[in-house]
Amino acid sequence: MDEKLNSQMNSNAAPPERATILGMIVFIGSLKILEGLGLSPPIAFFVSGVLDIFVIYWIPPRPPTPFPRYALIMVLTWLGVVVAFWPIPAMLRRMIPVELAYAIPAFIFTVSLYVMPILQSGKRWHYGKNKQEIGFVNWVIGCAGFSLIVGGVVMILRIVRQHN
Repeated sequence: MDEKLNSQMNSNAAPPERATILGMIVFIGSLKILEGLGLSPPIAFFVSGVLDIFVIYWIPPRPPTPFPRYALIMVLTWLGVVVAFWPIPAMLRRMIPVELAYAIPAFIFTVSLYVMPILQSGKRWHYGKNKQEIGFVNWVIGCAGFSLIVGGVVMILRIVRQHN
């Protein structure tokens, strides 16, 4: 049964580059249109991301996840991105250094991404380059590294803005 499904999915599969290019066109195009219509950047970013994911879903090979479940997970993911990088840092920067105000929500959001595949398909699919599972501890270490990068970028941007 799985072999039949895989052969059907691969027989009409579009090259991944085509889906990626189409996704970028949809995302950037809709983002520019929505910002041109006067939507605030966070809302335009969210709507464009959701629209992009919904378009990409229908390009073969489609994920085995039913569309309603896929849609819910993707909307929650994009909502998490927007909340983690716009309103939460704006609130936190009044109480803590701006670098931490961005790095802490980035860390919490990326750690929460660990459960998204489990919610989407019911099983884990966190794999490294050699197809071995990525454990939660390694995931958290990667999230900490990403958060350090976010904090570093914010620090650099702040310094550049102060000198201009």
